[in-house]
Formats: sequence, structure tokens, C-alpha cells
Amino acid sequence: MSGAVLEAEAFVLHQRPWRDSSSLIEAWALGHGRLGLVARGTGGARGAERRALLQPWQPLRLGFRLRGELGQLVDLDALSAPLRLSGERGLAGLYVNELLVRLLPRQEPHDGLFPEYASLLAALESGLAMAPALRRFEVGLLDELGWGIDLEHAADGSSIRPDGVYAWHPEEGLVATDGAGVRGEVLRALAAGEAWPPGQGEALRRMLRQALLHCLGGKPLRAWSLADEVRRLRPAGT
Repeated sequence: MSGAVLEAEAFVLHQRPWRDSSSLIEAWALGHGRLGLVARGTGGARGAERRALLQPWQPLRLGFRLRGELGQLVDLDALSAPLRLSGERGLAGLYVNELLVRLLPRQEPHDGLFPEYASLLAALESGLAMAPALRRFEVGLLDELGWGIDLEHAADGSSIRPDGVYAWHPEEGLVATDGAGVRGEVLRALAAGEAWPPGQGEALRRMLRQALLHCLGGKPLRAWSLADEVRRLRPAGT
């Protein structure tokens, strides 16, 4: 494969074995977007060190060549220690990576979202509350890809009322409802980057999942099934 070697800060979103001694990776590279790259020499014991760097949540500098849809990894270096995510926080990190693989178009930079992703991973590692960080990232991703939800106005143009309840409709946006939905105070808090009242996060999670599922063409993420199973197995009151 010919062509100039490009360099960029990056994260690996997904890795799988490819042929005898290579890996096929999905990376998100600053300035280049989501990339499909063949990483040679990652198989067996000899490739263990190289393979270990190509893990999720490891800040990297990648050198690569691009031609068409699939490029070639030329070089890689760790920029810092990998972020350590485990348990539910690891599942949350895998969920976000799957979401990005499914929704980010190949080779479209979306650089405005890149630091938000790094900040989200840092928040997950730090022990800060997961739900607010995840919800803010989901809203930012929808905005970045042109599917944003106006959190301050209903579909009829009226301002979101703190004491109102709103449901999301794909072709309209937020619509006031007497049934199940998200309280206006929660939507306004999310728009302002503030904390919402306790006990209100589940309705917001369901609404944003509905919006993301619409963007995914109705095909759910595998991470959602795993997360739902974890919630079912969690002891009552935790």
C-alpha cells in the first residue's frame, strides 16, 4: 500500500483478529475520524506487546496510510497509561465505543466530539457519577451528527416548562404529554450542564436510547442487552 504516512492522536474503538498474524481495528483519529486499519504483526507471542497497545481506552499516537475504506497501521506509541475501566464502568466504556463504531461515518473527523470522548473516559475512570456523563455525551453525539434534540423548546416552539412532562417523537421532537415522559426540569438541567433531581435519570436514559435507536435504524446495540441484564441482576436498593 503506497501513500504518505499520516499521524494522529487516536483511540482504538474495536479490535479483532484478522488472518494469521494481524488485527483489524476500528480507530477514532483526531483530524481523520473513524478509520478501519489493518495492524500487522499482532498475532502470537511476538505480537503481544503491539496487541496490548491496541486496546480500548489507551491514548495513542498512530502512524497510518489510507487508501479507500481500509488503511494500514504503520506505527503506534502510547501517549499515556491506559485508562482503567472495569465492572459497570468498563461496560459503559464498551457501550460508547460500540455506539461510535455504529454511528460515526468513516473518515469524517467530527473533531469537536473527540475531546468530549476523552473527558467521558476520564470521568468514568475517576469514579464520578456515570449517568450524567453518559447522558451529556449522548446528547453531544446526537448534536454532532445532526440529529440533535432541542432540550429548551417543545415541537410547537414553546419553551420547555419545568413542571411539564415531555415525550420524544422522531419526526417532531419533544411533545408535551400526560403519559410517560421526561420532566421539563430534567431536560433544562441537561441543557445547562447541571444536575437533575434525584430519581429522574431513568426516564431520561430511556428517551435518549429511543433517539439513538432511531439513528441506528432500529438495530439495538449489544451493549444495551448486557447493561439491561446487569440492572436486572443488581440487588434491590443498590
